Amino acid sequence: MKLTSSKREVGAVFFPFFYNDFKADTNHLTNEEKWIYMSLLIRMYREGGFVKDLNRLSLTENISIQDYLTVIDKMEVQHDEEKGYHQKRTTQVLMDLKLHQEVSSKGGTKSSEVRRAKSDKSQDDFKRFWNVYPKKVKKPVAEKSWMKQNPDIDKVLKSLSLLKNSDEWTKDDGKYIPHPSTWLNQRRWEDEVVGKKVNSTYANLK
Repeated sequence: MKLTSSKREVGAVFFPFFYNDFKADTNHLTNEEKWIYMSLLIRMYREGGFVKDLNRLSLTENISIQDYLTVIDKMEVQHDEEKGYHQKRTTQVLMDLKLHQEVSSKGGTKSSEVRRAKSDKSQDDFKRFWNVYPKKVKKPVAEKSWMKQNPDIDKVLKSLSLLKNSDEWTKDDGKYIPHPSTWLNQRRWEDEVVGKKVNSTYANLK
């Protein structure tokens, strides 16, 4: 019995290997038969759970068909007329892996859609802010500040509705209205507006 391969196919195969189960299941096999069984499992994983062409596997692994049939009989490997040789557990593992990949893929797609939706909302909110803010300068910088702070648009609009009549913003034709990026970076929508006065840590900053 030769166990060296001369025409081994190129390509890595990744699959879960349950060592304790394999050890228990193959305890009655010789070391050579264990390797034969392992090569059969690897081919099952490579081909989606079934080994249809035993002749091809024999040539690839340089193991006789009879040796494979002996191991197949000892391990009670099942045979389907159309699909080929298969093992119930291997088939189930592959089904579980496929399901996991589909769930992960959908989860990733969903996460991507959520991030895109949030980004779209932030851009729409900024447009609403920009349309209302009285000093329209350095729009790209202001938009960057908006995305960074990600404020609540309703709170921002409420604050602006109060500030537009405040002494600070109406004095000298709005000379002291801060640049929009400054207003955002300093979170000025959180300022307390009492009457026409603005109570803020940043009230005197321009």
